[in-house]
Amino acid sequence: MRSPRHSLLTRTLVALTLLAPVGLAGHAAASSTAASSAAAPTSRSAAAATPEDVNHRRSEMDLDLVSRTYNAGDDNWTVVAEATLSSNRICLPVVFNCIVGELGSPSNATLSDLACDTPGWSHLLVFRNHCLKQLLFAGHDQKFTFTWTTDPGVNSGTVELGVEFGRGFLPATFQQLAEASLSVDLGVNLDLRKTCPTEVDAGDTLTCTVVLDYPATPGGGPDITGIPVTDAPDPDLAALVSGATLTFDSGDGTWDCAALECTDGELSNGQSATFEFSATVADDPIGGNGVNSVSVDTPGGVLTADDTVTVVGNGDTRLEIEKTTTDTEAEPGGPITWTVKVTNTGPLDATDVLVTDVSPAEVEGLTLTFADGVGDWTCSGLSCSAASMPIGSATFTAAGTVSSETKGDTSLVNEVGVSWANDILGPDFPITAGSAVPVVAGATTTTAVPSTSIPGTNGTPLMIAG
Repeated sequence: MRSPRHSLLTRTLVALTLLAPVGLAGHAAASSTAASSAAAPTSRSAAAATPEDVNHRRSEMDLDLVSRTYNAGDDNWTVVAEATLSSNRICLPVVFNCIVGELGSPSNATLSDLACDTPGWSHLLVFRNHCLKQLLFAGHDQKFTFTWTTDPGVNSGTVELGVEFGRGFLPATFQQLAEASLSVDLGVNLDLRKTCPTEVDAGDTLTCTVVLDYPATPGGGPDITGIPVTDAPDPDLAALVSGATLTFDSGDGTWDCAALECTDGELSNGQSATFEFSATVADDPIGGNGVNSVSVDTPGGVLTADDTVTVVGNGDTRLEIEKTTTDTEAEPGGPITWTVKVTNTGPLDATDVLVTDVSPAEVEGLTLTFADGVGDWTCSGLSCSAASMPIGSATFTAAGTVSSETKGDTSLVNEVGVSWANDILGPDFPITAGSAVPVVAGATTTTAVPSTSIPGTNGTPLMIAG
């Protein structure tokens, strides 16, 4: 006898197959298209998927090598990589779950662990090899740690790894939205990592750590000499800092460091060296993002590693936005209402604030109005603006009517964004939030017509739906 769990799962899969939108690609077909990018040994070879632009929705993924560890007992390697997802796709329970997982399976390695590092993503029993999110947006710069273990005896060569992001219910209705791949050389080449703080304030010191490893391999490996390590902040970051230097901090080898380069380094098998990048952030930058990169020229090729830093300017402040609704469902011709909350978390007043709602096509006459909170707001149609918004929260109401032509099983996806001039990430950078409400068909009535009024029915009532 089939267990209740299996019966429920079977019924769920059948229902989802019937509900699946036309044109969704099967998970197996998506997996078969995985492509591994050619790259220098052990270097980052992540290739963000081409951004998808459908109804202003985008999804991108990156996959970066975190570490390689040789396991002497099994004569194999453990490879750890971090996937980064940026997407504003809506996640809805069951049919439109957002899913992150392995793309295909390497011929010489097995996915041994997957950590859903970002809150809101979880492992369920049926998704134990995937990260699942059921509500709201997939999110920007969300992290997932993948761990692969090569087969016993696989101690050299290359392993090709891939990850993907999509929506649906595996495997019946899965629709791939983004993918990334990584080629990792399992030889004696070096590993390079760079770690910077997520944020640094104006006037403070920015310090990043660079680690160069020569992973231990069975029987050892040749000494590597004449290693150059070069740090290169991108122009955006270089414009916000001054006095940048790269110095040898700790570990093995001898190094000759000056300005942003350490040269004539040497490492033996199993050794490691740590360097420090240091720079002073200007007192009053406008704020922004910058990337700090480092490269190493090795016998196996050029290695690169980088990390992104957000510089918080003296004149910047933070805003957050959320959208909710108490409507669990809507009917054609009926009302629909969302609540929008914008919060200035400080430290300064926000200037030239603009809140904009994107009305679903199925909603008529949607308007955005100020309800209460901080700020002097002027609203018209689908937008509200304020020359200045103090620290605190402001609440708005978005209300309209569901079109009478809307079919049942439609999902009303409403998105809202806010931008402001003194934004940490630069002028007019929008942040968004969203909420979705399912539409149900209107109720039907059933009338029983006596059989005597319909000749030839032989006493069987005729049911007429209206």
